[in-house]
Amino acid sequence: MTSPYQAQVPTPGQISAARGRISAAGLATNPIGENLLKYYPVDPSGNTTVNSANVANMNTFSLKIDHQLNTQNLVNGRFFFGRSYQSAPAFVGQLTPANGPQDMFNSVTDPTSIALAGFVWNSTLSNRSFLQVRFGYNRMSQTIDVNNKVDPASLGLNTGPLDAADFGVPAVYLGTFGYIGGVGGYPITTSPTQTFDVSTSLTQTRDQHTIKIGGNWQRGTNHSVRNRARTVLTANGGGSFDEVDSLVGLLLGRFDTAGRSFGSTARDMSQNSIGVFINDDWKASPRVTVSFGLRYDLNLPLKEVNNLASNFIPGQGLVRLGAGLDRLYGIDKNNFGPRAGIAWDVSGDGKTSVRSGYALTYDLPDFKTIHSPNTTWSGLGARSGAMTNPDLGVYSVTLNGSQAKAPDDRTASCINPNASNPSGDFVCVQPGIAMFGSSPTGAPPFNAFAVPNDYKTPMYHYFHATLQREISRGNAVTVTYLGSRGREQSWFRDINGPPIGTPFSNPQPFRPFATQFPTLGHIIQLTNDGKSWYNALQLSYRQQGWHGINTQYNYTLSKCEDYNSDNSRGRNDFPQANNPYDPAANLGPCSFDRRHNFNVGGVYTIPGNNAVTRGWQVGTVVTALSGAPFTANVGSRDRSGQDTGALRADCLADPIYDFTNPDKFITNAAQAFATPATGKLGTCGRRSVRTPGLAQWDLNIIKEIHLSGNARLQARWEIFNMINRVNLGSPQSTNVRSGLFGTIGSTPDVDSGNPVIAQGGPRSMQWAIKVLF
Repeated sequence: MTSPYQAQVPTPGQISAARGRISAAGLATNPIGENLLKYYPVDPSGNTTVNSANVANMNTFSLKIDHQLNTQNLVNGRFFFGRSYQSAPAFVGQLTPANGPQDMFNSVTDPTSIALAGFVWNSTLSNRSFLQVRFGYNRMSQTIDVNNKVDPASLGLNTGPLDAADFGVPAVYLGTFGYIGGVGGYPITTSPTQTFDVSTSLTQTRDQHTIKIGGNWQRGTNHSVRNRARTVLTANGGGSFDEVDSLVGLLLGRFDTAGRSFGSTARDMSQNSIGVFINDDWKASPRVTVSFGLRYDLNLPLKEVNNLASNFIPGQGLVRLGAGLDRLYGIDKNNFGPRAGIAWDVSGDGKTSVRSGYALTYDLPDFKTIHSPNTTWSGLGARSGAMTNPDLGVYSVTLNGSQAKAPDDRTASCINPNASNPSGDFVCVQPGIAMFGSSPTGAPPFNAFAVPNDYKTPMYHYFHATLQREISRGNAVTVTYLGSRGREQSWFRDINGPPIGTPFSNPQPFRPFATQFPTLGHIIQLTNDGKSWYNALQLSYRQQGWHGINTQYNYTLSKCEDYNSDNSRGRNDFPQANNPYDPAANLGPCSFDRRHNFNVGGVYTIPGNNAVTRGWQVGTVVTALSGAPFTANVGSRDRSGQDTGALRADCLADPIYDFTNPDKFITNAAQAFATPATGKLGTCGRRSVRTPGLAQWDLNIIKEIHLSGNARLQARWEIFNMINRVNLGSPQSTNVRSGLFGTIGSTPDVDSGNPVIAQGGPRSMQWAIKVLF
C-alpha cells in the first residue's frame, strides 16, 4: 500500500528565480547542489501528494504446551518466533525521489526477528499453599536502515572515512520543502537485545489473610551499533527559510549546517536487577477487604562489557570505566514501593462498591537513556552518551553557519573545517574536497555526557478511588478518580551552557567550564529533575442483555502536565531555561494530553432463530477525542545566547482555530506568533498549541453459520469511518518561521505510520471469513 500525504516541493519558477539570482551575483552553480536537486520532485503548485510505498511482511510461528504432571503440579510452556520486513517513510514530509525508486528514502528493517519463550510451573503444596515459578526470555534483532546505498562520493561529496554500511544519500533539509535522504542517524543496529527473567512466588491462606511473597531476577543485554555516520545537511537560505533563498543555498553548495559522527559505536551492554515483595489481602469483614504490600527493587548500574564507557565528573573531567571509575553511577538502594488498597461492599448486597488504592512504583530507564540519549535539542546535535563520549574515539562534527547573510551574498564567507575554531557564514562543499576537513579526527569543543553518582530510579505515585453502582439488572454506573505524580523523572540539562544574553556567534568562552575544560562544549547531564502530574475523572455506563443489546459508554476528563514526556529516554520538549536553569519553565501539557475522550461500543444480536435471522450481529464503536498539544517554536534558530539549538516562539495572542481548514487551521498565526528577540527566550508555553481532535464511527456486521458439531463459519464485514469524516493529522511544521506553520497535510493514520489501518483515515472496508472449531 501507499502512505499518501501532502508535502511542499519547489516550483519551476522558484528554481528559475534561484538560478537567476546566482547568475546575477556572478556566481556559478555547484555540481553537488545540482546532483542533490535532481532528487527533488518539482510541481507548479508548490505541493505534491507523496505516495511512498508502505510494505509490511511478517511470518510467525508459535508453540503452546500444557502438561499436568500430577494433581498438584501443572507446567505451561510458550514459544513464539517472528520475522518481518518493513518499509515506510520515517516521517510526514519525506519526499519520493524524482530520479529513483519511490521507496529509495524509506526506512527499512530487513529483517526484524523476535523470539519469546516462557515457562510456568504451578505447584499446589497444600490446601493453603501455592507455589509458582516463572522463566521468561525474549530476544529481538533488528537493523533500521535507509533503503539505498548510494556512495556520497558519487554525488561529489567527500564526507570523510565512511564504511559501506553507512552509505546513502545524505539527509537534506531544504527550507520549508519536504526532505530527502531519509533519517540521517540510520542505520541503527540492535542485534540482539535480550532479556532473561526468573521469578517465583508463594501464596499462603491463613484464616482471613492471603499472604503472597516472592521475588524476581532480571538480566538485560544489548549489542548496539549506531554510528550516525551519514551526513545531515540543512539549507535554509541563511536562516531566512525563504523558498528561493534555500534553493540558492542548495545550488551554490552553501549549507547552513552540516554534521555527522565518526568512530565505532559497537557496544555490548548489560544490566542486572532484583526485586522482592510481600502482600497481604485481609478480609477484615464480610464486606471489607484491605490489602497491604511492599516491594523492594535493586537495579545495578548499566555497564559495558569492555569498559567502553566514561563519565564527566566536575573537577576531574572525563573518567573511563576501569581507569578510575568502578561504575557509571551509584546504586540506588532506596527503591521501596509500598502499596495499599481497600474494597468495600457498601450495602452488603453486591450492588454498590467503593474501591481505593495507592502504589509507589519505579520506572527503570532503558539502555538508550545512558548509552545514546536523544538530546539533539542541544547544540544542534549534542548526541554524546556515556558510551559515545569523545575520550572513547567517538565524536560528532557539526559545522554551523552564522545565518547572517543570504547565500548569494558575494561577501559571504565559507567555514574552514581545518581551522581550530571553524566559523563562517556557510558550510561550502566542493567536489572531492573533504567537507569536514582533511583529517576529521574531531576538533574541540567536544560534547560530553555526565550522570551524577546519586542518580535515582524515577518513581511514580499512583492513586485512585472508584464508586460503582448497579442501578438495575445488567446496568451499572462507575465513577473513578485516577491520579499520578511522577517524581525523580529523567531530565537532561546542559551544565556547560552559556548564560542568556551571551553573544550567539561565539558562546564558547562564556561556558561555565570554559576555563577548566576548554576543549568541551555541551556537557549533557542526566538528572532527576523531571516531574509529572495526572488527574482524571472517568465515567462509565455499562448496559447488558437489553433486548439483545450490550453497550458501554465511557468518558474521561483529564489533565496531564509534566516537564518532559518521555521518562524512559529523557527527551525534552524544547527546554529553554538552561542557564539560569529553571526546570519549572518547561511545565506544560504532556505529549499525550487529550482533555476529552469519549467512546461508545455496542453489539446488537438480531433476535430470531429462523434461517434468515439466526447468527446475525451488528457492532459499532464511536470515538471522539480532543486535540493533542504541540510547541510553537522557531526551529534551530537560537539567538538567546544559551546555545541550546532550540527555542520556543513568542506568543502575542491566543491562537484562533479553524479545525475544518487544513490550509489554515490557525487563522491568526501571523498575528499570534513571532520570533524572540536576540538574547531573549520565547514566551510561548511548552505544548501550548493544539491540533484538531478526532471523531470516528466504525461499524461491523457479522454472520455466523453453524457447520457441524462445534464447527462454525463466521463472515465479517467491517467498515471504518462509516460517514467518511475528515480527520486532520499533525501540523506540517511547528516552526512559526515556516510557510507551512498552521497547515496540515496528513491524516492521523498516516502520522502513525499505518495508513488506512490506523484510526483517523478515510472510510475503508474489509471482509473476512473465519472457521472456528
